[in-house]
Amino acid sequence: MVAGKGSSVMLLLSRKKSQRVFIDAPRSGRIEIMICAVDSGRVKIGFNAPIDFKIEREELEQRNSDTSVDHCHAG
Repeated sequence: MVAGKGSSVMLLLSRKKSQRVFIDAPRSGRIEIMICAVDSGRVKIGFNAPIDFKIEREELEQRNSDTSVDHCHAG
């Protein structure tokens, strides 16, 4: 686990193509995250979540914010 913002922590996982991770959110339901493809240093990720669950890329979120924080560190 890696320390995150405030009282949260970040769980770092290694996954291969077609492997999945599930997140159970008590109020929102179950979210499925699947590694769809890995090619040339890029990963395609699929999300299956309730229709009202918002998923946003970092670069879109940063348009609404002046600050940028790098949460993952190579090593």
